[in-house]
Amino acid sequence: MAKVQPNFAGPNQYLPTLLLMGPCLGIAGYFMGSAENIGEALVIHTIICLSIGYGLLFIIFNKDWLLPQKWVKWQQTMGLAVLFVLVGILGSEIEQVVRKLLFEHGPYHLFRLDGGHAFNAILSPVLGFTFDRVLGEIKAEQEPEATTRTVLEKIPVKKGDRTIFIQIEDLVYVEASDMYAYLHLKDGQKHLCDYALGFLAERLPPTFARIHRKYIVNQNRVAQIAPHLKGRYELTLGDKHNTKLVSSNSYTQVIRSMIKIVD
Repeated sequence: MAKVQPNFAGPNQYLPTLLLMGPCLGIAGYFMGSAENIGEALVIHTIICLSIGYGLLFIIFNKDWLLPQKWVKWQQTMGLAVLFVLVGILGSEIEQVVRKLLFEHGPYHLFRLDGGHAFNAILSPVLGFTFDRVLGEIKAEQEPEATTRTVLEKIPVKKGDRTIFIQIEDLVYVEASDMYAYLHLKDGQKHLCDYALGFLAERLPPTFARIHRKYIVNQNRVAQIAPHLKGRYELTLGDKHNTKLVSSNSYTQVIRSMIKIVD
């Protein structure tokens, strides 16, 4: 079984939101009397948002790393609740340290649990399970969109009152034509199909790559790639006519990946 690694990319994407929320809560807290001056309120609430908010998100994105995978549902829920409470207590302690160092004088007592610790210890599980549910719903909405698209094995084309089917392996490249597309085959034939290029780009197998807003090519049919003007590339295809297509700058990275160029 592959070892699960900690995921920092997930929580890191929400850092800008946390950094924005901190000052906003600080301003609100100042007018509610939670700090003697606006500077203290901004710093303290930003620290709280970063320590508790990031901690909760880190736990949510790393459940498989932090909790034993053999645990059943109720055990995982209890484990998350304990971790969320610990984040609330630790975040409160970080707040007390910063407050003592920057804004108050007097002795510091390590983990002297007070009302702030209790409040955050209760609030953190509420926020944690709410975040977990919302992020789970977002993930569930995104995954079906990616998995329900059928990869095409053949494409229907109308010929008079008949419909013929173009096999994907015979397809060399696809060319946009307004709301439709031309299918260019290895024997030099081309057929107009009723699908737009964008539709086909999402449903053709991974061996097909878009190199231009007008072209999709079958990478298995690319015979040669040569540099062209202004950072573009010219592709020679393995069809009857040895067709040459020029990529656009927007798809330079696609071409480089085809020829394994590493920046």
